[in-house]
Amino acid sequence: MTNIKYCACTVSVRDGKTYWNEPKDTYQDVLLHLYKYVRRRCHVIVYTLKGDEDLMFFKHISNFNEKKEKIIDAWRNKIYK
Repeated sequence: MTNIKYCACTVSVRDGKTYWNEPKDTYQDVLLHLYKYVRRRCHVIVYTLKGDEDLMFFKHISNFNEKKEKIIDAWRNKIYK
């Protein structure tokens, strides 16, 4: 059985610059890493990897680290504020 890895890509609100973060074992680990190290205004795309399979979008965090932050669940198209 292949473990699922959770990955994040941050996209700068100002200039669109991207940064691809290292894979983590859990979604919670991704969030902990982001809140610890990301200081710029950005959007976050969270996706999963499972072995050699294609990546799957998991969540989109709009306006990360801001009061108007929204988390959009890719599977259910649900918005969390």
